[in-house]
Amino acid sequence: MTDTYDYVVVGGGMTGCGIAAELIDFRPNSTILIIDKLAQLGGHWNFAYPYVRLHNFTSYYTLYGYPFKEEIRSNERHRAGLPDLLEYFMSIQKRFEAEKMVTMKFGVEMTEVVEKEGAEKGEVKWTIKYTDKGAASEVKAKTLIMCTHCRQGGAPPHKPIVGTSKEGVVPEGNIYPNQIAKMGDLKAVGAADKQIAVVGGGKTGADAVMHLYWSGVPMKNITWVKKFDLGFGIRATPQEAFTPEHKRGSLALVPFCMKYQKGIPTKLKAHGQSIIQSCLPDYHPKHSDKVCYTGGGMLDNEELGLLRTVKQVLGGAVIANENKSMTLEDGTKIDYDYAIWCHGYDQTPYAKIPRQKMVIGMLSPGYMAPLNFFASAGQGGRVMARLLLMFEEGLLTFWLQFVFTIMAIFIGMATGPNNSALLYAKCGLCESWCAWAISRPHVVKRFGWGYMSSMGDMPWFIPGPTKGAKQLAYKTIHIDY
Repeated sequence: MTDTYDYVVVGGGMTGCGIAAELIDFRPNSTILIIDKLAQLGGHWNFAYPYVRLHNFTSYYTLYGYPFKEEIRSNERHRAGLPDLLEYFMSIQKRFEAEKMVTMKFGVEMTEVVEKEGAEKGEVKWTIKYTDKGAASEVKAKTLIMCTHCRQGGAPPHKPIVGTSKEGVVPEGNIYPNQIAKMGDLKAVGAADKQIAVVGGGKTGADAVMHLYWSGVPMKNITWVKKFDLGFGIRATPQEAFTPEHKRGSLALVPFCMKYQKGIPTKLKAHGQSIIQSCLPDYHPKHSDKVCYTGGGMLDNEELGLLRTVKQVLGGAVIANENKSMTLEDGTKIDYDYAIWCHGYDQTPYAKIPRQKMVIGMLSPGYMAPLNFFASAGQGGRVMARLLLMFEEGLLTFWLQFVFTIMAIFIGMATGPNNSALLYAKCGLCESWCAWAISRPHVVKRFGWGYMSSMGDMPWFIPGPTKGAKQLAYKTIHIDY
């Protein structure tokens, strides 16, 4: 007999966990199945590179209702590493295991999803087929929530290493960031004067450079290879971000995006703090006083100063790579003993239903393909689920949808490509729309207070603070006010 569930959540990363948590709270009489191909909750953290740490401070990554342990929660400058994150997800998993309404299946590989055409609201709409330890099985769902693709290109599989053969043979000395252990003792690697190329200018590349240096490889032995310069935000704790509270929202997002479409000046500040910085030193031939692109990474000033001491080559994409030598688009050749490829991830598949045909790009009857566009994924899952509940109950009104559509059109027309320097401004627009939508009186009457994410109070047109934002933001991520 095939088991049937009210909700099947595919993907046990942070977004899937947030959605499940919201369903537990507001659909107490429903049945929920979470399935994942990995061995436990945690999504891509289960195979992240071992020296990874959160971009920002740990508090931002908190799932409401599931606080980190006290020794972490009470340290406002804590940045979780891989052991902390896996332990945190295991604590969430244990909470879910205690819920009778929740079933979890791990180590399963989804093979096919079949939709029942014409299914009415509340009827079984989906058959999800999968293999479990090689055995074929299936479950049925009234609502399917696909959380395997909610942060586009945000997790492995890695893009192929340039020079890999059709048979999958990788050039000698080339590895991914989670394979650095293959290099052996890094201090000995540095002492032997081995040359290391780190390919990719984003957060993973920055992490690899710093890990090599802190492990004993001199900076003179490292070459950071970038397609182009990617800017980094400067970390601030929630406490710092709301100090002084009356200056919160000093930059209105719409005029900000219009003014800085061609790049954000590195001298621009908000609350007295730099908004975005380049890792290129002043003397670099491609240094500029503005940043045009970002991968969304965050640094502190110490890390920024350290990264400015490494040799950086900006010559476009790598077009050839063999015999421990790579060639860039501009003809630059870089010889190496090891090359660490931090050049991004393959785009994970979008939903089969075109997003243009879905309400706010992620909702249709019996189906959700969430887009967790929050700067911190931990704060997005619950909000995504709140929008689902609103959609199911007819609370996602035409006006809310209309404003979202206008916002999406503006983002598409005025903020450049996905990796433009306005990335966080885009997140701010989306987060503030969500905060506004879930705090409408008719929504609050049904569900209670609305969550406030780290950029949910950002104004669109007129600078100024949002009343009560600090209290709501602190409550959302379990900071004592």
